[in-house]
Amino acid sequence: MEPKASGEYVRSGLKPELAQLYHRKLLDYMSARKPYLEPKLSLGHLADELDISANHLSQVINQYEGKNFFDFVNTYRVDEFKQRIAQPANSSYSILAIALDSGFNSKSSFNQVFKKVTGKTPSQYVSEA
Repeated sequence: MEPKASGEYVRSGLKPELAQLYHRKLLDYMSARKPYLEPKLSLGHLADELDISANHLSQVINQYEGKNFFDFVNTYRVDEFKQRIAQPANSSYSILAIALDSGFNSKSSFNQVFKKVTGKTPSQYVSEA
């Protein structure tokens, strides 16, 4: 996979081959371990889990995902919410309860992020689903 942005990291010591390896490692970890379910997940913590420097992890997310760390993580949380809200077993839970279980730490951040990612409010999304 090619980086989406590259100019600002011209002087970085991170070689393209290693950056690609880190990106694959990151995506695999996000899918398998779902660290985004932890509301207090930080760049430093994720970097430690992956055994990558925080600077290199930030660079990989910026270059390969075209996002900052928070937007990257919140996209996973929104996707998690969408999967959970679609499950009949969760029909008795409120939108907020499912959002909190998906890794968001407040109603306001969830509403703001959800609208930014999907272009819809959570209520609009649920009523159209």
